[in-house]
Amino acid sequence: TRSDDFRAGVEGRLLGFDVGLNFGHRIFRDRTSLFVDSFNPGNQTAANTASINNLSRIYPTTGNTNFAQFYFHRTIAQRFDLTGRVIYAESTSRFDQNDIIRGRNSGTPNNIVTLDQIAVTGEIKRPQTRADLGFTYLIGKNLRLSNTLTFDQFNIGGGNTLFELLQQTTSTGGNVNDTTTRSLAYRTTAYRRISDTIEADYQVNNRLAFNIGYRFTHRRVAVDGFDRNLISGVPTSSGTEELENNTHSIILGTRIKPTKNWSIFADAERGQSDNVFTRLANNDFVNFRVRSIANVDRFHFNLSAMIKNNDSPGRTINASTGSGSSTIVVPPFESVAFQRSRTFSASVDWEASDKVTLGAGYTFSHLDSKADVIVPVGTPLFTSNRFLQGVSEFYIRDSYFHFDVSARPTKWMSALVSYRIDDDKGQGDKTITRPQDIITSFPMRYQTPEVRLAFRIHHNIDWIVGYQYYDYKERPVVLSFVPLPFIAQNYNAHLPYTSLKIYFGKGTDR
Repeated sequence: TRSDDFRAGVEGRLLGFDVGLNFGHRIFRDRTSLFVDSFNPGNQTAANTASINNLSRIYPTTGNTNFAQFYFHRTIAQRFDLTGRVIYAESTSRFDQNDIIRGRNSGTPNNIVTLDQIAVTGEIKRPQTRADLGFTYLIGKNLRLSNTLTFDQFNIGGGNTLFELLQQTTSTGGNVNDTTTRSLAYRTTAYRRISDTIEADYQVNNRLAFNIGYRFTHRRVAVDGFDRNLISGVPTSSGTEELENNTHSIILGTRIKPTKNWSIFADAERGQSDNVFTRLANNDFVNFRVRSIANVDRFHFNLSAMIKNNDSPGRTINASTGSGSSTIVVPPFESVAFQRSRTFSASVDWEASDKVTLGAGYTFSHLDSKADVIVPVGTPLFTSNRFLQGVSEFYIRDSYFHFDVSARPTKWMSALVSYRIDDDKGQGDKTITRPQDIITSFPMRYQTPEVRLAFRIHHNIDWIVGYQYYDYKERPVVLSFVPLPFIAQNYNAHLPYTSLKIYFGKGTDR
């Protein structure tokens, strides 16, 4: 992969406004290739199953992005502050995919594939416009009113053509007619979102302030597309879908200063948020955050807590998969995804002297996620028209600890010693008791100590040398009703490093 970025800009003052204009151009390319260069029977080694003798996939992608940004700011009569910006960007991407596969088909007739050649070419474009306009007005000595208006619009349009040539023989070497596939597909997505947030901030006195606000968003999404069989000439339209959606949110916040060296910040938000690329209902959310900052002599204490609740309701429609006797019909049902997140954090920093600083902190993350799902069950597992409504659950129980010591024993040398450890116990001992349920997590543990020394060998040159150790371990977990083999990706790494920093100019005695 490779990318090149070029940027240029100018800023200054015009008619009393601070203004700026930036331009940018980015070129990127990806020349990733994948291959299987020897016989591979796959995961199922029973009779009449697929296998690969060799496979290659070349997937070159080339694209570019051009963007321009204009921004301005002005304060009028020390009471009215106005800020705005407009960004326009246009991205284009061109891609190809070339596959060559040889092997054997699964099931019956279990033909031998002498050549399966696939060629895909396509292009996609994404123009986007983003504009923000905000102002703050000082109504009185202690009351401020602010408003932020945001406009965001983009269109995604692209298509591709596909050509496939499949050459086969029977399992005994008999002739099979070649199969050719040629098709065209095109898709478009249009998105427009307008959001407006208004807030009032009142400073009661030097120890108490609070704010209240309201946010409104309007969103419109439209999707369209069509497919065409280039051999038969028969077109297939995916149809046009349009959706307009509104959301409302309330914002509350306060700032309390019980003592001269102690401050408490708290804010909450409750309402709805939309989904950009999904046609589900709005998310109902509640967010709460509180933080305490205190300074006592050379000690600095931080405590914080964040609580986030999010409910995403939805309803499925009639759907089916498979064909003939293997057809599975999924009935409509109400589905809700719940997420409950709790994060607690504490840290302390101690300036032991002008040359030594110590710091330590701990963060605990607690997350539960549950979503209603429908899973076909029976013997075998996927039996036609046998369903039970189940629950998909995901858990995080993560503890993170860090410790740092920075010292500067001499004018020409500084040192940093740090230690990090992260331990996520995941779902713990929770296991499912029904085949239609899913419980997952990602229990793991990693730790990384590091030592870094910086030497001032000249007024204009720093030499840095360091060492970091990384140790990562995964814990086994039951992912499904049917136990699956678990392969832990445990590893460790030793990472010594060194670098030189060269300063131009008069130098410094830092």
